[in-house]
Amino acid sequence: MHFPATFGRFLPGWSRGGFCASMAAVNATSSPAAARIPSRRASIVFGVLDLLTAAAVVGFMSILWSSSSFWPIALGIWAVLLVGSAIGLFSGSAAGRVVARLASFYQLGFLAAVVVGVLSSVSYLWGIYGQIGIGVSVALLAILALLFEIMGLLPVFKLRALGLSERVSKDTAAKVGGAVLALLVVGTLAHCVSVHASASLPSWEPIPAPARQAMSSYLMAVTDGAERPELPEALGNSDDRWLVRVFRRGRVRARHEVTGNLREATEALAAELEGGRFLNLPDRAIAVDRIVAENDIPGLEGVLGALSIIPGLDGVSGEVDGERITVAPQELVLRRMLSEYVPIPFIRDFEIGADPDAVRELLCTTASQPADCEVRALRRARSESWVHENGKTRALYRSRPVAERPMTPDDARAGAVASGHYVLRSLKRDGRFQYQFFPQSGRGEMQPYNIPRHAGTTWFLLELYEATGKQEFLAGAETGLDWLEGLMTDCGDGLRCIGDSDRVGLGPQALPLIAFATHAKLTGDERYGDTVAALAEVVSRMQRDDGDFNFELDRTTGTPVDIGKRLYAGGQAILGLALAGQVTGSEQQLDAARRGLDYMAGPYWDFFMSDLFFIEEHWTCLAANEVHRLFGDRAHAELCLAAAGFDRQLQHGTESVFPDYVGGIGFTPFFPPYTTTAAGRGEGLIAAYRISERLGEPDPDLFEGIEQAVGFLVHNQYKRGDTYAFRTPWSAVGAMPWNYYDPTVRIDTVQHSGSVMLHGSDILEKANQD
Repeated sequence: MHFPATFGRFLPGWSRGGFCASMAAVNATSSPAAARIPSRRASIVFGVLDLLTAAAVVGFMSILWSSSSFWPIALGIWAVLLVGSAIGLFSGSAAGRVVARLASFYQLGFLAAVVVGVLSSVSYLWGIYGQIGIGVSVALLAILALLFEIMGLLPVFKLRALGLSERVSKDTAAKVGGAVLALLVVGTLAHCVSVHASASLPSWEPIPAPARQAMSSYLMAVTDGAERPELPEALGNSDDRWLVRVFRRGRVRARHEVTGNLREATEALAAELEGGRFLNLPDRAIAVDRIVAENDIPGLEGVLGALSIIPGLDGVSGEVDGERITVAPQELVLRRMLSEYVPIPFIRDFEIGADPDAVRELLCTTASQPADCEVRALRRARSESWVHENGKTRALYRSRPVAERPMTPDDARAGAVASGHYVLRSLKRDGRFQYQFFPQSGRGEMQPYNIPRHAGTTWFLLELYEATGKQEFLAGAETGLDWLEGLMTDCGDGLRCIGDSDRVGLGPQALPLIAFATHAKLTGDERYGDTVAALAEVVSRMQRDDGDFNFELDRTTGTPVDIGKRLYAGGQAILGLALAGQVTGSEQQLDAARRGLDYMAGPYWDFFMSDLFFIEEHWTCLAANEVHRLFGDRAHAELCLAAAGFDRQLQHGTESVFPDYVGGIGFTPFFPPYTTTAAGRGEGLIAAYRISERLGEPDPDLFEGIEQAVGFLVHNQYKRGDTYAFRTPWSAVGAMPWNYYDPTVRIDTVQHSGSVMLHGSDILEKANQD
């Protein structure tokens, strides 16, 4: 490692200058065990560095949250020792050098503890997840490298200058240091191997499909009071645990947990189900979970405890009153319990994993005990799952049916149409859409209502009308547009805009402009012509001379207000102006769209780190596709292609830890991909691919990304037959859950996902024809 010569002068033995020569002379006249005394200049430099490090440690203490007192105490001792070291070095006394050595040893010991802890955490999570993923591996290696650079080098250099003690020779110090390092490496490896082994789940043999069908049919026959089919010979192990739930319209009518091989368990469950009050009731489904592997999650505390439960794949078991009780993975998901733990209290939106108190309470209530009962020996419980409904047994993976065949363009198009029908069912009489839907309870919410998302959903219905020609989608869109038009108010200086607050935002003008202009373009109807002209005028007024936009408008004066950047609104404004210009025939609006994208492709994303990432999502690419189609500017194309290329780096590929992550967007396997994010980025991939086609160079990597994104969304969409656990099963069909651990439906998730499935099906079908 190279250091500047000026710094090297302060580190004995690391430079060739006169300072090292003088130190050599000192060593030549003293015995090997003589005290090593650094120069006054070196002592001052090390003292200043210790004070700076102490200030950094204190600053870190002020923002660090910890569930235990270990970290504040350890960091506090470190800071005190560093201050003492600085004072001792400034004094130049033998006692001061002792304190400086003590601080160095403590810092190296602290580093060793952190390194072992990080590697242990990696081993634990590796055992939980099978592999930790490239992104996490690189991030942790970078953390360890930084820890050594920051925490390790300074005390090493300081001990180099001071020596290990006042009377220890260099050779002895090297031997002691080597032995300590070897013991640390061996001990760390042994510890990590042990942690990995304890966190890993053993392999298991799955139940064959015919046996699953036989068991499920047998149990359904019991609930029907019908003749029972033959059961297969004993499969599984005698100590296997089985959990069976009988659903009817989202309600659990029976829940039983038994032990035994498949035949024994089925007969025991049949005995439990006989004579149930649900006999011959329609709309029943039987869900089966076979617990195939478990391991301890001591305490279920902290981030590691929260991440110990893989959402949708792992349940939790615990001993309650001497009996082991299991909560199935789906039960945790339906209760939205896997995004409740807040590791950093002052960042409330950062929620991961299961809340330990909620898990214990659920185990208690499941065991029909008081909610505050004692729960012992918590374990994560991996299960093999399937559901039987309408005479068919379907294997489940993360509570979603396992695909029986590859996804086709027809599947994608059908998914888009189903999304459209869900949107129509969500449309209220006043023209608004039900904003959120909680299928597990059948409850819906209108708040917090969002005008841009309303406009985007209306736009999606217009896209469906264009693709299918079905009048029901046009009628639904016009109902939504009528509601938007009713929000138009005076905005000063002769302008009319949407909103009634003192200031109105750019996004609430731009996205409705997209929807109104699209209606006029598709139908040729001038029904909303005045509204298109009014909104285009407002958006144009908010554009600056450089092509960028001001993102708010003073509604009393009609004056734009500079409030800094707002994500996505700029791309929405450009697309709105481009569409409006084509409808109104205004060259001024078309030129404004072009200037806006010139800014986005130029000054907006032109800084030192701009080659490494993009923040803007799909709206920039949608705008770039439309403006490039109109003007053919290469810079506009390159902007979208680069953004889509970045998105592809975030997309889970076939090498993903979990097969159902493929096509989703995310950074690590620890956090399941969000459907909204995957859909939004998917729209960007589609826009970029169309640009590449226009350039005569269809990008195969973008095509693969589109295919994977469409497959991800088709897999996640709620369909007939897989909503048995919901209170109102039919209400959820065509909708899209928030992610794998939260079944909540939000209207913009459905809109974006439906758009990707619609346009993606066209691209995939065209490729099949070619």
